[in-house]
Amino acid sequence: MRVRQMAISILFIAIIIGILFLFALYMYENSPFSKTTGYTFIDLWTDKKIKSLYKIVRALPKESDNYKILFNLVLPNNRNVDMVILHEAGIFVTDIKNLGGWIFGREQDSLWAQALHKDKLIKFNNPIIDTKLAILDLKEVLPNLARGHFQSLIVFNDNCSFNKIEIHSQNVDVVKVKELKNYWKNDLDKKITTEEINKIYNALEKYVSFKENKKQPSINNITAN
Repeated sequence: MRVRQMAISILFIAIIIGILFLFALYMYENSPFSKTTGYTFIDLWTDKKIKSLYKIVRALPKESDNYKILFNLVLPNNRNVDMVILHEAGIFVTDIKNLGGWIFGREQDSLWAQALHKDKLIKFNNPIIDTKLAILDLKEVLPNLARGHFQSLIVFNDNCSFNKIEIHSQNVDVVKVKELKNYWKNDLDKKITTEEINKIYNALEKYVSFKENKKQPSINNITAN
């Protein structure tokens, strides 16, 4: 009798898990993010960068309709950019870092460091410098825009801890994914109009690079489910 009850309990739990999985799959496959990027549910759970992209999109302000997003840009100098967010507050050149441990770095340093434990220190390129170089490339493509329209946005996943991150420039922000919702709630000055956003998007769209089996992204005013 006890074995039968245990089997029924296990079956019930399995059914619940299956229902939750199917619901999550349905919600994702019907989300604007999935439809416009072509990333599958499997991609979402096997690729950390895609998962971070999805979380960033979900964190964008749902009450605003004045933004567009471009993913995976390859600029004329073969410089890769993870994401460009065209927002009424400016052009946010976004670098995504999926790292754990303690993160050390200053804006002026050429290299930053990831400390996993006392004896292991891994260095990586300063993402602020990378985005600033990308902004220079974007300025060549968009010569009529002032430097003040561009913002470097570095987004780390939530598995790391910041330690001695030093930033001096006003047009640079380093945040975690979980901090993005509050980030967009800040009183950001409006710098570009909806018409300008559309023009910038059209100018940059040709630099988007996706694999052949992916759709060309055309994310506009996404509100992820």
